[in-house]
Amino acid sequence: MERESWLSVVRNWNKKLLENKFDEFTEHHVAQPAIKSMTELVAGVIEKIKTLPGNDVCCDCSEKNPTWLSHNLGVLTCIGCSGLHREIGVQYSRVVSIQLDNVTTSKLIIARSVGNQAFNDIMEASLSMDKPSPESGMGTRRDFINAKYVNHRFIQKAVGDEQGRLRFLVTAVASKDIFALLQAFGEGADLSAVIPDSETRETLLHFAVSQEDGTSLHIIDFII
Repeated sequence: MERESWLSVVRNWNKKLLENKFDEFTEHHVAQPAIKSMTELVAGVIEKIKTLPGNDVCCDCSEKNPTWLSHNLGVLTCIGCSGLHREIGVQYSRVVSIQLDNVTTSKLIIARSVGNQAFNDIMEASLSMDKPSPESGMGTRRDFINAKYVNHRFIQKAVGDEQGRLRFLVTAVASKDIFALLQAFGEGADLSAVIPDSETRETLLHFAVSQEDGTSLHIIDFII
């Protein structure tokens, strides 16, 4: 199967499984009048995401009450920084408004597991300069966001060479450790690479899908 066709199948499967899990959650809470629809359930999840450590301020400039979500990274940004996330491209960050857009359940799964503080603990681990502030100009913010998301300049190296990163990735997927996965990603690991010593040339995505038991959707989503 061609890569794009395979990814399309996995995305559809992942979305359907996630929606089923949300449906199960709704059924288990049917006696609670506060949960009346999928829309209200999504709104409740968004409110929960907003309470994660660091999510009260923008991931990049610390402006209060960020309302834009990078759903492939699981972080919240302000409207100004979200525009710069769009500028660097969807291959790095895919942003939606949690206030203005119709955010689906599939766009919330990584955000439920990551959050700004945990993300920055990894992606800004070696930061030795002042971060942009809400008063910083777009040029300053642009330089910082490119350094952080495109060049991964502030990552603290911990994994090793390419083969070491790939083995680290396999361990992260097997243990369902999103932060270990983020660390390897930040160090430049190729998430589409073939697993070392795989006789069937299995990719990390194939391996993640084979490990899925309903508790690692965020891992699959991050790899995709």
